Amino acid sequence: MRIALISFTEKGGTICKLIAEKLSLQGEMCLAYGTKDRAADQGLIPLDKPLTKWAKEAFETSQALVFVGATGIAVRAIAPYLKGKDQDPAVIAVDERGQYVISLLSGHLGGANRLASVIADEIEATPVITTATDINKRFAVDVWAQSQQLSIVNLKAAKQVSADILNGKTVYFYWEGRLEGSLPKGLELVDAVTLKSKIHGGETCIVVTEKVLDSLKGRDRFVLQLVPKNISIGMGCKKNTPFKAASELLEQTISQLNIRREAICGLASIDLKKDEKALIRLAEKLQVPFITYSGETLMEIQGEFTSSSFVRQVTGVENVCERAALAGSGGSFLLRKQSLNGVTIAGVRRDVVLKFTESDV
Repeated sequence: MRIALISFTEKGGTICKLIAEKLSLQGEMCLAYGTKDRAADQGLIPLDKPLTKWAKEAFETSQALVFVGATGIAVRAIAPYLKGKDQDPAVIAVDERGQYVISLLSGHLGGANRLASVIADEIEATPVITTATDINKRFAVDVWAQSQQLSIVNLKAAKQVSADILNGKTVYFYWEGRLEGSLPKGLELVDAVTLKSKIHGGETCIVVTEKVLDSLKGRDRFVLQLVPKNISIGMGCKKNTPFKAASELLEQTISQLNIRREAICGLASIDLKKDEKALIRLAEKLQVPFITYSGETLMEIQGEFTSSSFVRQVTGVENVCERAALAGSGGSFLLRKQSLNGVTIAGVRRDVVLKFTESDV
C-alpha cells in the first residue's frame, strides 16, 4: 500500500516519522512530510506546496493518507476531493501526541479501519473506529466482499444489507459454488427457487454470480450482487491485429455469455503474442493481467481442444485460445473457440471457493 503521511508540529513530526518507520517495516511504501522549517531535522520530506494541493496529489497517487494533527485540518484538506466510498483512499487522523488513531474515511473498502488498528498497535495508541458494523461486531459485507475478491455492483444495496443486519433482520444469501466456514449471524443460505421468491417478496438478498441480472427491475436496491473474478479469457490473433478487431470479439463474447466484465480475472495467450499491442491494450482496458505461456506449457494442458493445423504450423500448438484460457486457472469451458476477423477467443469458468471466518461474524 502506498501511504502519504503529513505532520504540522514538532511533536507531530516525531509521531509521523515513527508511524512511517513502523509501516515501512511491514512492507508499506510510505512518504512522510513535515513543515519546511522542521522536516529536515526530523527526517521528513519538506512540504513545499499548499496543503490542499498536497492532499489532491495524495488522493490521486496514494491508497491511504495519514494526518498527524487535528481532525479539522484533515477534513478541510480532503473535502474538495471526495468522490465516493468505492473511490476514495483511506484517510486517518492521529493526534500529535500519538494517543488516538481515528479512521476518518473509507473505513471498509479503503481499509482505513484496518490501517488505524495497525497504526494504533504499533505506537501503543487507542484506535477510534465508528463504523456501525464494527462497533456492534456484525457482518460487514463490503469488507468480506473485498477479502474474497468480489466486486460490488450496487453500493446502495450494500448499505441496505448492513442496515438490515444491524436491525436484526435476515438477509438471504445465494451462491451456487463452494462455501467454507459458517455463515455469519444475519445471513441465511438459499437455493435459486427460494431466492426468486425472496426477491419478489421484497426481501434483502445477496447474490454472488458473474451473470448479468436482467430481471431485478426496481428491486436492485434490495438485491446486492457480488461478482466473483472467475472467468479466464484466452485469445489468439494474427500479428499486428487492430485493437478494434480484438475488442469487438471480446464484447461479443461478454454479451453471448451474459456475464459482467468484472468477472474476468485475466487475459491469456501464447508467449509469441507477449508484445501484441491489441491484446496488451485490451487487458489494460479490462484492468486485468495479460499472461502469456510458452508453447511447451500450453501443450501440457490436459483436455480436448479445437484443432487447427494452420495454428500448429505457426505456433507449434494446435489451439492457443482454449489452452491459454485453461492454463491460467483450470475449470471448465464456458465458451469454446470462436473466431472473428483473424482473432480467436475462448472462455473458462474457474472454481471459486468463498470463505467465512470467525472474524466475519
